[in-house]
Amino acid sequence: MTKKIFRPVSYLLILAMGLAMTFTSCEKTPDAMDLPPKESLSIALDVFPSDGSNQKSADAFAGNWLYSAGNVLVWNVVLAANVAIPVFAYAEAFNNTPVYLGDDTWEWAYSVTTGGATYVASLIGERENNEEFTMKMYLTKSGVEGFDSFLWFSGLIRYDHTAANWNMNLNPSDPDPFMDIAYHKDFEAGTADIRYTCVDAMNDLYEGFIEYGVDPEFDYDAYYTISRSVDDVTYIEWNTISAAGRVADELHFGDDLWHYWDATLLDVAYPVE
Repeated sequence: MTKKIFRPVSYLLILAMGLAMTFTSCEKTPDAMDLPPKESLSIALDVFPSDGSNQKSADAFAGNWLYSAGNVLVWNVVLAANVAIPVFAYAEAFNNTPVYLGDDTWEWAYSVTTGGATYVASLIGERENNEEFTMKMYLTKSGVEGFDSFLWFSGLIRYDHTAANWNMNLNPSDPDPFMDIAYHKDFEAGTADIRYTCVDAMNDLYEGFIEYGVDPEFDYDAYYTISRSVDDVTYIEWNTISAAGRVADELHFGDDLWHYWDATLLDVAYPVE
């Protein structure tokens, strides 16, 4: 009698366990988040109009365009010296497939070589909620001047890629905060902007920022705003097709007016039609 009572229960228990194992094994690994675009992390400093192979003398450019280009160059030098490695490492992530670590977390693991040195990258993406996820970039370098798992930057990104906020540290030898980066994108309007703000108190650019943006609705469809302080700001705008542009800087020019250059980068009194 005892066997007749418990045998069916045992069969049901085995069946339930089998079904549970089947359902567990059939659970699909969730898809990783799409990597935010490279332009959400790296400000465009190579898009400003250049004299290229123009043969005009240097004195010919000693005007509005040259003043604008000089301001952009200051930031270009600082960022090239301190941001190039992590930005280069991040770009390589797009050529690699992430591995699911569980708990809504993925890792892109790979190596990159630049400047004669090889870095091992571990880019970690983790879901925060239905709208946002975080990313952290750890880099390791072997050798005499090597370092291990240095958190070079981290960020909070929207899944729809309309916004990203990054925090970048200076370098493994000086792992203090260096730049805060804010990115916005309106896919319908075709507008975008990214701002680098220096948060390193030891840097000459401390509390200053450079912002780059594009807006196809305007004749001058690209711009930089460069701030050294509240009262010291340079506004630069240009047309990405013709290269003609304008600059305003009250401290430099002594007025709050626009000062123009034409498609050949030479000063003109009024905007080119």
